[in-house]
Amino acid sequence: MFIKDDFLIFKDQTLDGRLEKIKTIIDPKFETMGTELIPFLSKQLDSEMYLHIAKHARRSKNPPPDTWMAFSENKRGYKMMPHFEIGYWDDRLFIWLSALADIKDKSVYGDNVIESVKMIQELDSSFVCSVDHTNKEATVAANMITQADGQKWSQVQTRELLIGRNLDVMDKFFELDKDEQLNYLKQTLIPLIDIYKIWTKKTSH
Repeated sequence: MFIKDDFLIFKDQTLDGRLEKIKTIIDPKFETMGTELIPFLSKQLDSEMYLHIAKHARRSKNPPPDTWMAFSENKRGYKMMPHFEIGYWDDRLFIWLSALADIKDKSVYGDNVIESVKMIQELDSSFVCSVDHTNKEATVAANMITQADGQKWSQVQTRELLIGRNLDVMDKFFELDKDEQLNYLKQTLIPLIDIYKIWTKKTSH
C-alpha cells in the first residue's frame, strides 16, 4: 500500500500538480489504511475514533511539504486535542501521537503530559520526538524528553509535542504487503495509545 514511489509526488513543485497527486495517489491509501485502523483504535481506546484526511484547503501558492491522515475522538476536527497522525514528508513516513499548539485549554492537559514523561523515556530508540510539527527533524524520544519539557509544554502556548516513529524512504517497511504494514502500524501505535490515555485521562471532549 505505502510504497517508495509515493514520495515522487514531492518532485512536482507546482501547487496544483502536487495537490492533484496527493488527491489521486496518497489520499486513497489513507482512506484504505485509515478505515482499517479505525476499528483497532476505537477498540483499544473504548471510544469511537474518526478519520481525517488533510485537504490543504488554505494552500494558495506553495505546494504542501507534507500530507497526512489523523485519527481523533472528535468527528469535526483533531488539532484541538491529542490525536494520532500518519503521513508523508518528502523523505520519510511519520507515525505520531501529536499534541499541537492548537489544543484548547492547554493547562488542562499539562499535568497529564508531565505524568507521561517517564513512559516516554522508556520507549525504545526507534521512537522519536519533535516539538514542531512543521519541521520534519526528530530526536530519539527517550533522550529528549525530561520533566522540564513536560512542564514547559503545559506553560508555553505555542509548545508542541509529537512522539512516534519516522520511517526513511529506504526503510524495508515499504517492501511489506498491506497486512504486514497494517500490523507494523498497529504495533507502533500500541505504546502511543498508552501515552494518549494518560494525556487525555482528565479531560472531556
